[in-house]
Amino acid sequence: MRTQKTYNDDNSHNIAIYSNINGIRLYMDDTLEKAQEVISLDSRRLDRTLEGNTFLGGMPSEGRTNLTGCISNLFIKRDTSSQMIVNLLNANENINVPLTCPAAKKPQQIVAAQPRHSNKPKTRQKKPSGSRSRSTRESCQVELSGQESRAAHFSGSTHSYQRYDSLLSSLSSLPHISMALRINSSDGVILHVAGGRRSRPGMSLSASGGHLVLLLDRGKIRSPKRYNDDQWHTVFIKQEGDEIKLIVDGINSPSRGIAGGNKIRLTGPLYVGGVPSSLKTSGAAGFAGCVRDLMLNQASAGSPTHSEGTVPCFKNPLQPGAYFSGQGGHVAIGESLLLGRNLEIQIEVRPMSDSGLLLHAGTSADQHLTVFLRHGEVIASVNSGKGEFSTSFTSDESLCNGYWHTVTVVKKNNVLQLNVDAASEHSVGPKQSRFPGAKETVYLGGVPSGVPIPTLATGLPDFQGCIRQVSVNHRPATLSKPAAVRGAVGTQGCPHM
Repeated sequence: MRTQKTYNDDNSHNIAIYSNINGIRLYMDDTLEKAQEVISLDSRRLDRTLEGNTFLGGMPSEGRTNLTGCISNLFIKRDTSSQMIVNLLNANENINVPLTCPAAKKPQQIVAAQPRHSNKPKTRQKKPSGSRSRSTRESCQVELSGQESRAAHFSGSTHSYQRYDSLLSSLSSLPHISMALRINSSDGVILHVAGGRRSRPGMSLSASGGHLVLLLDRGKIRSPKRYNDDQWHTVFIKQEGDEIKLIVDGINSPSRGIAGGNKIRLTGPLYVGGVPSSLKTSGAAGFAGCVRDLMLNQASAGSPTHSEGTVPCFKNPLQPGAYFSGQGGHVAIGESLLLGRNLEIQIEVRPMSDSGLLLHAGTSADQHLTVFLRHGEVIASVNSGKGEFSTSFTSDESLCNGYWHTVTVVKKNNVLQLNVDAASEHSVGPKQSRFPGAKETVYLGGVPSGVPIPTLATGLPDFQGCIRQVSVNHRPATLSKPAAVRGAVGTQGCPHM
């Protein structure tokens, strides 16, 4: 079925598709499109092939060209439920699609119509920054190799943990806990649950010198073997009669358990991978490694109530750097900036998306420095109290090519220079104030809620990719030990592409 008219005119159109026993009907702007023959679908074949997935704007396969445009007000009526508008914010997967639609413009060059002759003289214009957005987006659809299913990676600090609030509320005693562990550090908290007595844990499972140590209110079990070998191991914490036992890979550690297990009381919440610094517990730093298939009483623990500093787990060893998974989050580094003075920032990035915030400093609209990607274009914007100015660079090749790229921003007086690898751009802004301003925290990958960013950077998707080798005024920042981490950010390494 093919429409009689073309619709790539940058205007909104209403599309309705109906399917029943009489065939498929297509309406464009409430007008029925005529088909040469009745088109019908085998519903049994559809059930076997579609598996319930609906794709908007394109398909994962590379055989088709994806849509450039906007989709909104999607209604789907299924046999099992009533018709309702689909919330596009709840998509199972979003590949480089911003959730805002730009205002309508005049028809662009992509309009598939015959060129019209014009009497206006031809003029050479600078290529707009968005002209490469489509090819850049396609090349940015990279896949990470070797992702472990149902596994979360923890970075081994007080900034990396998951919290489950209600798992233990209905349990009167220690549950049967099972999980798979892959440990990359010698020490760190793996599980922690508060107990009935103040300042004492009801239960804590940690790595200590590579050994697994189960600490309960009534005693301690230490595994005879070390398990920080970057291999998967199954771990069981279970109650047999009046004893609590720790079982690793089917071997009791040790053969005897801790008596009085039926008297242990847990108050929750359950922390996995570490505990926040606000909890005054000994050895509060979490372990570096992965947890998979956490279960309580043979039921899946489900999704955590809160997750901090965790990202998907990967089979291959990680590379140095901080990984931003594209699910939101940021890192605050220890270095600060005086925006009113001359400054230089260098950052190495390996993007996996063509848009996103790379770096930001400043907590007000008239005091900020921002570096970000927008449809493959690198933009640096600064305002130190006398007005905002910016400069940008668009590479002939996509930055999402799996290689590391060096981005350097230099502000000297009222000149802003942006270097991307060997290329350079600059702009001249208003004269700067002599007042240096206050010291501003430097954020990577995003900003906390409430921190304003310049208008140029609004509406950006969450950055996905890796950052390493950050220096502020020639002072290197240690990304593995940041000042703060929020959201889905891993500080212990980047996955392979």
